[in-house]
Amino acid sequence: MTLLFLLVLARLLISTRNADVHGGRGQSITLPVDKPDIHLDNVQWIHNNTVIAHLYQGEPPGCLHDNMVLDDKTFSLTISDLQLNAMGSYKFNADGLDTALVYQVVVFDLVQRPIIIPHCNSTSCTLNCTGADKEKTEVSWTDSKGGKESGPVWVVERSEHLNVIYTCNSSNPVSWKTNSISERDMLESIGRKHLMVWVTLALLTLVISLLMWRCCVRRTPIDGVGHSWMDTLLSWDQTGLHRSCLTEGRLHQPRVSLPRWSSARKVTIAAPQQWPESPGVLEE
Repeated sequence: MTLLFLLVLARLLISTRNADVHGGRGQSITLPVDKPDIHLDNVQWIHNNTVIAHLYQGEPPGCLHDNMVLDDKTFSLTISDLQLNAMGSYKFNADGLDTALVYQVVVFDLVQRPIIIPHCNSTSCTLNCTGADKEKTEVSWTDSKGGKESGPVWVVERSEHLNVIYTCNSSNPVSWKTNSISERDMLESIGRKHLMVWVTLALLTLVISLLMWRCCVRRTPIDGVGHSWMDTLLSWDQTGLHRSCLTEGRLHQPRVSLPRWSSARKVTIAAPQQWPESPGVLEE
């Protein structure tokens, strides 16, 4: 009768608690117990109907997983390196009796640094804060003038001195990150983008013009018929004189071309219908 009374008293002395505990992935949490003044021989922590930690009389604390630690004096349970499988209910039992001490553990991904994408015209900018699409993630804006805005999008007017700084805040119950952009940098980046567009268009126009020029230009005709320079094969003898011009498989009359440094005043060259085996004879 006395033992039963003590067990009931222990249950009443342990604070009734049913609370949510939030933790970030990779972080640690501690589930505390308001320990009563009476002695408890056997305690357990139960996660989703599975005993994960226990302390029995005369034995050291035992835990189901390596990332859990049960304090043998306070009975608190510490869980490190949280993962999504750690979510659920955690119930504390004392000497075989269910207590009203229950925690609901929720694990969140840590938020990432948000990315600010501005779209500007001559009078205003639309700021879009991206990268905050996780569950229970909130996005808000502040600026250096004290302005505030909730949500990922903020439309702002261009200031006179371009000295305003805008900050995007991304947060969830366990973490938060911020990113800022100045009005001057924002507008200058837009100007650089426009400049790059014009430079790209100019280069593209130049390339197209060069390609059209190469396709349309013809060399000076040799026999009255124009031929593409790609179709013309030139051969030279040791004196640098133009010997033949073979175009599209036809043999044409050769032309005489003297080097600039030549002192010859008059040059004649034999030009039979078929090329001789030896070079033409030059006479001066």
